Amino acid sequence: PRFLLDEMISPRVAAQARKTGLDIVAVSASEWAGQDDRTLFRTAIEERRILVTYNVADFMRLLSDFLKEGLDLPGVIFVSRRAFPFSDPRGLLKGLAALSQKIEAGDVDPASGIFLDR
Repeated sequence: PRFLLDEMISPRVAAQARKTGLDIVAVSASEWAGQDDRTLFRTAIEERRILVTYNVADFMRLLSDFLKEGLDLPGVIFVSRRAFPFSDPRGLLKGLAALSQKIEAGDVDPASGIFLDR
């Protein structure tokens, strides 16, 4: 799977993830920095990247809107702040790596949104 980390996630997470073989881009270290949430989500869809975000409220609403439009979504991963606080980028990286394996194996489908919790 290909991931796009929302702006609130450090680009260091993406850099470390790439070292482990994951295909991850951080918005804050890309040409997409500063886009509003709707535009960012559309960018993720166009790039066929699964959006990874802590911003559950806003992206849950956008996910619902896009599903109603019938868009073919690569998906969204909603990260639990309780399980993976901003101060634990290593934990987030491990969680994404484990989830990536489940996605590749077909055990989970992020197209309708999934929650990353411990």
